[in-house]
Amino acid sequence: MNWVRQVKWLSVFKAFIGSALLCSLAVTQAQAFDFDFFKSSEAEQECLPNVKYQRNAQGVCEPIPESKPIQQESSQTPMAIQQEPKALPNCFVVKGQAPTKDVAIEFAKKMAIKDALKNATMQRNVEVNSDITLQNQSVLLENDRFVSRSHVESYTLVREGLEDPYDMYGQDKPKPLNYEVELDVCLSSKRGMCQDLNGRSYYPSVVVAPLAVEDVAGARDLRNLVNGYQQELDRRMQDAGQKNVHLLKRSIDVQENRRITPNLDQQLLTNLYNDTGAQYAVLSVLRSAASKREDQGWGTQIQRYYNHALEDDSRYIEVDWYLVDLLDKKVVHQARNGFDVKGHVRVSRDRMFGTNAFFATDTGKAFDQLLKQQADNVLDYLHCKRVASEVIDIRDGKYYLYLNNQSGVQVGDDLAVYHRIGAPVNFAGRNLGSEYEPGAFLKVTELHPDFVVAELEVSKNVVQIGDRVRPW
Repeated sequence: MNWVRQVKWLSVFKAFIGSALLCSLAVTQAQAFDFDFFKSSEAEQECLPNVKYQRNAQGVCEPIPESKPIQQESSQTPMAIQQEPKALPNCFVVKGQAPTKDVAIEFAKKMAIKDALKNATMQRNVEVNSDITLQNQSVLLENDRFVSRSHVESYTLVREGLEDPYDMYGQDKPKPLNYEVELDVCLSSKRGMCQDLNGRSYYPSVVVAPLAVEDVAGARDLRNLVNGYQQELDRRMQDAGQKNVHLLKRSIDVQENRRITPNLDQQLLTNLYNDTGAQYAVLSVLRSAASKREDQGWGTQIQRYYNHALEDDSRYIEVDWYLVDLLDKKVVHQARNGFDVKGHVRVSRDRMFGTNAFFATDTGKAFDQLLKQQADNVLDYLHCKRVASEVIDIRDGKYYLYLNNQSGVQVGDDLAVYHRIGAPVNFAGRNLGSEYEPGAFLKVTELHPDFVVAELEVSKNVVQIGDRVRPW
């Protein structure tokens, strides 16, 4: 019985040992499976899918960099991404030079600066005008003229001195050497920009003469016409921004039945310049102011039958004007305009020319437009014209210039003196002008209401009375 029990316990023990071995094996296999799964998961975290990789010495996965294909640039850029060309800079460096033969170094330096500034203005906003003469379908004469619409706003001297004594082949250049400068120049093409090379704004002196009337009979109803027209033109030019405008206080005799034209007598213009110091004179002529009645209907016939007064209902007004250069003594600009007026064209004597009552009439409205057009036309011509004057006296080393205090000249300004070469050129009794060359530079030291005092800064020739003076 005891033996039987021992056999049963032995069987149970064997079954237990077998189960334990099976469980141990299952746990070992499970642990091995978990380790492989962990290693597989770690590899997936190190290497991204669809990326080539390799393992380093430590067994860590590293991606293999792929070489990108070289993209060839297209020779044609699509229109959608094309960039507009950049505007040229307004400030740039430019060179200039001047000879030093028989002149002082300071004079050559100023001439080199002038040359550099001239070169700068010709690099921006240049207008080319060509005159071509043809004969038998072939070019006989071609003349090109270059005009720059840019003006110097400011400049800075970067470098100066004599040029390199050797040329590009290493050979000596002929002596004396030229003086060279480099300037940092800023240009502007604005409409109101009229500065000269030293940055100043100058205004030539203009004198407005009283109106000359050719059609005296047609203008009998226009009271205060001669002086009123002159004053209105002067006021409108000043209101438009033109400075240094003055009235000519001199009466003009008007003779009937004579054609009125500008009198270009040399002595007369010289006296006018000496009296006023003006560079330009504006002369206006009223060619026509005649009125008449155009309505010839039955009503007009009845009024004439009963000797009723017939009012004119039509008037033609025509004015022409001239701009005379009093220094060169010639007409430099002229224009003409006119209006046909309909309605009540006669003006009562109580409505003086220039008053609001006058400009409210039909004839006054026409004159208002004429004055406006003449003022605009004259100002367009005078825009950015260079100031010019003369040396009128020399005392104790001081040079007196015929420039008033409204010309824009200030103390410290440099003015260029142009010396006349030889006698004026005359042909058939006409003075065709004179030749001038740069002769000196003056520095303004004093300003007075009607003249300017300057001292000699550097010279090439002797400065004489009558030499031309201009801001450079």
